[in-house]
Amino acid sequence: MRCASILLISLALIHLGANRMASAQCRGNLQDLIQQCGKFVSIEGPQQTPSPECCGVVKGVDVPCICSHVPPQAEEIISMPKAVFVVAACGSPLPHGATCGSYTVPAI
Repeated sequence: MRCASILLISLALIHLGANRMASAQCRGNLQDLIQQCGKFVSIEGPQQTPSPECCGVVKGVDVPCICSHVPPQAEEIISMPKAVFVVAACGSPLPHGATCGSYTVPAI
């Protein structure tokens, strides 16, 4: 639990700068995205199916827009392959060849 709290705080701090830009340009609540989906996209731990709460938030955000504003520092704690998995598992897959941060979605 302590690790999850530290992760959420770290995500929130890292996203403050990018969050302002993304919030102004992208649809959805980035803070809810961080809170509900943070544990599913952390570099640490195995890939997990996201919760219904996480998926509810994912469906309300502009994922491609948010992906275009991921700062390099965020990729030190967020697994971009897991993030792409989460959005796909929530029914909002990114197309092959799309980028999220520095990660390019591979062809199947």
